[in-house]
Amino acid sequence: MLQQKEQTENLIAKLKPGDVIVTSGRFEKFPQDVPSFLIRLANFMKRGWRSHIWTHVALYAGNEEIIEAMPGVKVQSRNIREAYLENPDFKAMAVRIRNAPRDAFKHAVEICRLQCGQAAYDGTALLYFVMEAILPEKD
Repeated sequence: MLQQKEQTENLIAKLKPGDVIVTSGRFEKFPQDVPSFLIRLANFMKRGWRSHIWTHVALYAGNEEIIEAMPGVKVQSRNIREAYLENPDFKAMAVRIRNAPRDAFKHAVEICRLQCGQAAYDGTALLYFVMEAILPEKD
């Protein structure tokens, strides 16, 4: 448990606004977990076992805050520690785009903040992602 706490503190100390947080969780809540299952299935069909674990992304906004959208839920702001890092049901990893101007990240966070409280995606994008993964590519 102490090692997990140290890893959490280390990650939080390194995060910068605009970092992308990728997550993966267990499938225990039906029907909420159906989108994650479909994403994982589509990733597996397209890529095999590599890169199939990650099913969700959030944008790090600073001060331990993430902004995310999920099917059927309004775009929301949550505490990353409570949502993912201290939740044993999830794995999380931060991804940072190198050599991009910091202003671009600030702008992305501002745009996402404006979306908070707005309707998130309705599943059409999820359906497109799954279909793109399972249908053969056109030659």
